[in-house]
Amino acid sequence: MRAAAVICFVLALVAMGVWVAHGQHLATLTEKLVEREVKDEFGEEIVEEWVDTFEVGLDITGPVAGGLVALGFGLLLVNRRRSRRGAPTDTSSG
Repeated sequence: MRAAAVICFVLALVAMGVWVAHGQHLATLTEKLVEREVKDEFGEEIVEEWVDTFEVGLDITGPVAGGLVALGFGLLLVNRRRSRRGAPTDTSSG
């Protein structure tokens, strides 16, 4: 159980790393406003257009990471209770 808890904590860190890598947005972006400069014979014009994109936000990664951390703590708690009762745990001495 301890190994599964550690895996949950590592996956929570990976989820938060994905959030940081995508730009640390609070909400998930599905479109992004991109400005292009288009020059014509009268001068410069700036053209704005919406481009489809997917940048994951904290609204998705926060609950995922929080759930994984809660699951990890729950697994550690179950492991601790089993070890106090004298039940065999999943650790091997081999």
